[in-house]
Amino acid sequence: MITSLLFFILPPTLTGLAGFLIQSSLRQPHTILWSRLVGSIIIFVGICVGLGTLASAGELGGPVALLVGILATLPVLMTGAWIAWSIPHWRKVVAPLVSLLIPAAFWLSIWQGDAQSPEQITQRHGDQIVQALESYYAAQHSYPAASADLVPGYVSTVPEAVTTQGMGWLYHTDSREYMLGYWHYPDKEAVILCRYRSASPAWNCAVTANTVQGWAPFHVVWTPVPEP
Repeated sequence: MITSLLFFILPPTLTGLAGFLIQSSLRQPHTILWSRLVGSIIIFVGICVGLGTLASAGELGGPVALLVGILATLPVLMTGAWIAWSIPHWRKVVAPLVSLLIPAAFWLSIWQGDAQSPEQITQRHGDQIVQALESYYAAQHSYPAASADLVPGYVSTVPEAVTTQGMGWLYHTDSREYMLGYWHYPDKEAVILCRYRSASPAWNCAVTANTVQGWAPFHVVWTPVPEP
């Protein structure tokens, strides 16, 4: 419980500290305290790296990183208002830069981190398989019986389904149409199953119950995740 609270309290506290360092480094009319300014930049860079790393973890990492980013942004906006009120003369131009650029850096870090999450990587790999399947169909006038048949003519290797704990892709075809799938976020009762149908070309992800028979039309055996 204490660790969780620190997890949400620490980034806003650090941004507040960095905001103080920026303001204090610029408040003297004829002097810039560069050590404080550089220290604030180091803090903000560290927060950006932390948000990106959290978002890249997958599962709840992205939403948690977004919430932490919102909490960390509030002191930044307060810092911008404080600088606009307290800093003399032309240095007030720093206020809108702080209020706009630092939150933008937070969101960019979260976006880039989420793009490297296991779920996003798996879906991009799935898109590569979809393209190979369509190329196979254009050449053979039917879809392959198994995704492994795409190798080596259409892909050098079948891209990995990162989220499926080594079980690979789910694939079903009647030669005229196909469905490609993968799953993630498993527990004993349910899993998020993502499907791509050639008849309706888009990924559709939904919570699905786990069954030993698999998920129609796929036929796979569910392997429970060991208890931590």
